[in-house]
Amino acid sequence: MSKSNPQTAIDLANTAEAAGAFDRALNIYKRAIVKHPDNPELHYLRGRCLFQLKRYPEALTDLTRTLDLQPTFVSAYMFRALVRYVTGDHSGAIADNTEALKSPDVEPEFRARILYARAMSYRALSETELAQQDFESAKVYDPTGEIAPYKWTS
Repeated sequence: MSKSNPQTAIDLANTAEAAGAFDRALNIYKRAIVKHPDNPELHYLRGRCLFQLKRYPEALTDLTRTLDLQPTFVSAYMFRALVRYVTGDHSGAIADNTEALKSPDVEPEFRARILYARAMSYRALSETELAQQDFESAKVYDPTGEIAPYKWTS
């Protein structure tokens, strides 16, 4: 693994993850982060790997570190929102999805996904009106229902 290029580690870890070897991938990310502690992509990918291993507190730590290093990393906000949703931190998930939506670079498909995800968090908090608003907004970016092909029910 080159000191100046973490891509080799990322490629090795991706191969391990594709084979379902998340523990092996995690070890690759750990070694790479020792060499490249300020690389946001490595922290993000390790956070995703930790999520797959259901190690949610550690995943949150890595995803937060990603955002400390690169506050405009939209995918990190989206994934941290997912971790927060899964762990029952719906307010945190809403905050992260709201932050992700602020980026003008979010593709329509991802904007729909973020809005659907935020709607589900609002719904979990019994904020039905806000959930409905997000669901309706998401349909603008997903008019065929391909991303979330379910009907909204209160």
